[in-house]
Amino acid sequence: MKSLYGKLFIAFLISLIISFSIAGYFGIQKQSERIYEMVIQDCDRIHNLVLESIKYEDEALIANIISSADCQLFYEQNNQIHVYGIDEKQASETIDFVNNQTNFVQNKNYEQMYQNGRVYVVKKQMNQTNLYYHFNMAQEHGLYENGVLFAFVGIFVIGSFIFLIVADILVKPIKRLTKATNSVAHGNYDVQVNYYGKD
Repeated sequence: MKSLYGKLFIAFLISLIISFSIAGYFGIQKQSERIYEMVIQDCDRIHNLVLESIKYEDEALIANIISSADCQLFYEQNNQIHVYGIDEKQASETIDFVNNQTNFVQNKNYEQMYQNGRVYVVKKQMNQTNLYYHFNMAQEHGLYENGVLFAFVGIFVIGSFIFLIVADILVKPIKRLTKATNSVAHGNYDVQVNYYGKD
């Protein structure tokens, strides 16, 4: 009977892994789309405020907008790199990274978005100047991954408990039949199996 329990448990594990793999794949795709949309919406809102501030050359206001928006901004103008919330070295590296990219995510507003791991860089234009908005979305990715892990552990624990109950219900009649068969094999013909079921 142990082998039957084992086979049932392996079947349960395989079905769990396959279903989670499929659900996880589509879930990750959907989550990526949500993060893209979130970054674009945040960036559009911040960009409009930054353009006004640049127009009035209000450096303090730009710095305030960027720090409250939880992102970084940098742009090159008149051979000078302007940085907000990021150091010049990292800004230069990101500009080099973006300039070497051929593939980018293009959304309905025709913005250019580049993804490097959990960091998203949105490239926007202001006259002849490229503005780079740098978003670190590690927290958003982490929350989703923790949620998936928690769901997987929860389903595994609850599923295992339910599996044990269902397996016991399925295997009990077979156990009784095996016991009765062994008794008959040893010469005891006065055996009854009390099981009432349509199967």
